Amino acid sequence: MLLLVLGLFLSGFQVQAEPVNLQIKPGHLLIGPQAFYLDDPLENLEPGQLFSVEKRREFKPLNKPYNNLGIHEAPVWYLARITNPTDQTIDWLLRTGLFDMKTAVYLHRPQDSASQFQTLKPWEYALKYELFDFQLGAHETVDLLVRADAVVWHVEWLELLDERSYWQDTIRDGILAAWYYGALAIMIGYNLLLFLSIRDSVYLWYVATMLTFGFFQFIGIDRFGVVWSEDMNFYSVWSYLSALPVSVAFTVFTQRMLHTKVVCPNWNRLLNFNLFFSIGVLVFGWFLQPESLEYLVTPLGFLLPLLLIGAGIHSHLAGNEAAKYYLTAWGVYLVGLTGFTAGFFGLWFFGLSPWSANWLVKICSAGEIVLLARALGARYNAIKARMIQSQQEMIVLKENQAKMLEAKVIERTKELQEEQERTLDSIRYAKIIQDSYLPERHFDFESFRLEALYSPKDIVSGDFYFVHLEGQTLWMVTADCTGHGVPGAMMTMIGLSSFRRAIVEQHLNDPGAVLNEVSKLVKSGLQKERRITDDGLEGACCKIDLNTGLAQIASARLPIIIWQKGELIKLKGDRVQLGYENSPTNHTYQIYSHKLGLGDRIFITSDGLIDQPGGEQGFGFGFKRLARFLETQHHSDLAQELEQLGSALDQYRADYKRVDDICCLALEFGPQATLA
Repeated sequence: MLLLVLGLFLSGFQVQAEPVNLQIKPGHLLIGPQAFYLDDPLENLEPGQLFSVEKRREFKPLNKPYNNLGIHEAPVWYLARITNPTDQTIDWLLRTGLFDMKTAVYLHRPQDSASQFQTLKPWEYALKYELFDFQLGAHETVDLLVRADAVVWHVEWLELLDERSYWQDTIRDGILAAWYYGALAIMIGYNLLLFLSIRDSVYLWYVATMLTFGFFQFIGIDRFGVVWSEDMNFYSVWSYLSALPVSVAFTVFTQRMLHTKVVCPNWNRLLNFNLFFSIGVLVFGWFLQPESLEYLVTPLGFLLPLLLIGAGIHSHLAGNEAAKYYLTAWGVYLVGLTGFTAGFFGLWFFGLSPWSANWLVKICSAGEIVLLARALGARYNAIKARMIQSQQEMIVLKENQAKMLEAKVIERTKELQEEQERTLDSIRYAKIIQDSYLPERHFDFESFRLEALYSPKDIVSGDFYFVHLEGQTLWMVTADCTGHGVPGAMMTMIGLSSFRRAIVEQHLNDPGAVLNEVSKLVKSGLQKERRITDDGLEGACCKIDLNTGLAQIASARLPIIIWQKGELIKLKGDRVQLGYENSPTNHTYQIYSHKLGLGDRIFITSDGLIDQPGGEQGFGFGFKRLARFLETQHHSDLAQELEQLGSALDQYRADYKRVDDICCLALEFGPQATLA
């Protein structure tokens, strides 16, 4: 791209001189190669002097070496003789276009004296370049004298053309420029939308590259800037500095698209040097003269293409698919730029002239724009392919992990099931042991009948009951230990042994004394000084003299119901607990004494039955509901009554979970013959 700037100071060419008399044909005619030149270092030569025979001999043909390094500040005169061999008058336009340097044109007929010449005025319809119009009569010969205040290259740019050809060129260039800059605008807008949707900064740098590149084409190659400002010519500060943003944008764009920081770090460091150098010149270049900028900017014309192509080749060898299109884009553009720049050496390819060489630049530039966009597409497709591959690998990894996890879950589930089964077997065995400690559920004697409603929440229970018959004295106990399940079952062992010891071994006669002794024994059994948790129980103890029917009852929190002579009697236990750390061992319990008669019934129940939630609002079954049930079912057989009580509780519970163990011990007094 910046090879164009190389043409600012290179020369050393040779042009073969042709005969001075030209056979003029309609259209375009280059007269620069046939012109002669004369330096005017003192700036004191006048047109009249140069048309004299003596001075004309001092003009040198351009077929001799003419070294022109950089801008030649001294004025130079060019002389060309033109003959119209036709029988018609021809209107001609002389296009100088000496890189926008100020020129003056004079016309002289050989038959006139040296002092007789015509000063041509610039044609008022000229765009971008200076044009001078004049006429050649039939078989007329004239000498054209062109003065350039400064020259930067050879005069091959001097051209004769008719007005029709000029307007054809102008319209053609306008259409080509509209097509080129329109395509550039479309690509800029499209990739800007891609950036806004994808949020990949490389698209933004592509937009910046196209904007700066288009501005450089506008100023440096098409030279449209001279339409509104003569200062924006090819060898102005504007023209030089317009190449620097292109260098910056192309460098960053290349680094982002080719991932040079990772793929080729050495090239990336060189690109960073070029980047900082370009930014520095761009910042401070406004204070320099064009001659100084020439020596700063021109090296970029060599450096930037080498760096970008080198980085592209390295990235392509590393397997970057986008680098292939990137290198092709640069190759296409360099073809056009080489064809354009070669004209500065008098070499014109594809039949192009100095005035039409920018066609090749635009066509190749358009190809570069499309190929760079294609490179972006290849980059996006590569990223998308990697993402899809990563997603597929992630899916496979997740599937494998899921299979491994499923296998582990199955294995662990099997282990847990086996462990659970072993645990359940242990608990079931514990239930066998616990049941062996408990009395039978049914007692039928001549003077009483006893039934137990016993329903653990889990396999084993934290509730228990105890029955002991010694002579004509019957002891019946219902208790509710802390917790349920295995912990509660372990507490039942302590509770059962404590009641057995107090009643059977110590022969205590008072139910209240039994409860105090049980509290003491539980505390002792749990070893207060080694306790981690505070555990205990609630219980009720009833002593019945079968000879007299006298029942003595003491209770620690458990409710007691007596059905006697058609009346339901509700007894509340004392609000103390047994075996806890703060439980008393010398509490004076209230002793309820009742003389039982034929058919009277006693019910002692744990709070699992009372507290079980159910019904529409989830309230507990409650003591009142229990009392009403027993009152309505007093005529039923005792075993049947407890069975119906269990069914009524299940019906009331419905979908609610069991909250506790249930234990209800019931006794009916009187000879069996009268119990039916």
